[in-house]
Amino acid sequence: MAEYDFREVEERWQRRWDEDGTYRVDLDDPRPPYYVLSMYPYPSGPAHQGHIRNYTSATCSSGTARCRATPY
Repeated sequence: MAEYDFREVEERWQRRWDEDGTYRVDLDDPRPPYYVLSMYPYPSGPAHQGHIRNYTSATCSSGTARCRATPY
């Protein structure tokens, strides 16, 4: 098995993200800030319905706001 060269992989992806502007921030965005916060996952046991409820609601809320291009 070939050895994983993390430096080569990191450099390649960071260069691509920089070229594509993946993490570029528009500081002149007229929209007010909008934050969706949810608790971080932590190893408290196997996944259960509570995990699904918490993370699904945050995903749906942030996705809806992004699709509308304005927070609600």
